[in-house]
Amino acid sequence: GGGAFGAGPAAPPPAAGPGFFAALFDFQFRSFVTTQIIKVLFVLWLVLIGIFTLSGVASSFGVMGFSPLTGLLTLLGSLVGGAVAVLLTRVGLEVLIVLFRISEDLAAIRARRQ
Repeated sequence: GGGAFGAGPAAPPPAAGPGFFAALFDFQFRSFVTTQIIKVLFVLWLVLIGIFTLSGVASSFGVMGFSPLTGLLTLLGSLVGGAVAVLLTRVGLEVLIVLFRISEDLAAIRARRQ
């Protein structure tokens, strides 16, 4: 067995839930689709953030032809804005996953008590 510092018993593997389409059309909302597609959503947001950041960078070079200081500030704002958007997206999706995991843990506790 595991002492005070030893490894405890291994957690049982998670039970396989319904498939994606079964969860998608679960009108009682007993299974969640979000946890299955969260990685895809993150990649899509990163692509969109990249497109908008590159667009801001490209437009900043155009603005530099008329006003170098404004163009430089636009460039800096685009890069910082893109970085902040990536950070906020990651934090927001992590909070969402934590909420779903809390829900799953509470459901498991409820199932054990019955």
